[in-house]
Amino acid sequence: MRLSDKQFYIVLGIGALGVYVLYRGAGTAAQAINPVNPDNVFNQAANGLGEAITGDPNATGDLFDHLYGGLDLLNPWAPDYRKDYAKQVWGMK
Repeated sequence: MRLSDKQFYIVLGIGALGVYVLYRGAGTAAQAINPVNPDNVFNQAANGLGEAITGDPNATGDLFDHLYGGLDLLNPWAPDYRKDYAKQVWGMK
């Protein structure tokens, strides 16, 4: 099947439009999954889930502090400053 000139230019225009849309949206999409961006999709989803369950907007941060603090308390090789922080989080100090 051979394309006519009109069909070729229509396909070319649609392709150029697609490239333009991808180029313009690439920056926004890249920031949405950027791990160092605090407003990335994964961070927002985790915070939203923690807030939905507990009603506290800081629940996710507290959860990670407790989780990793507990691991620091169990870890015999954890530095003292981390163990001290974990004791504060768990109310042991």
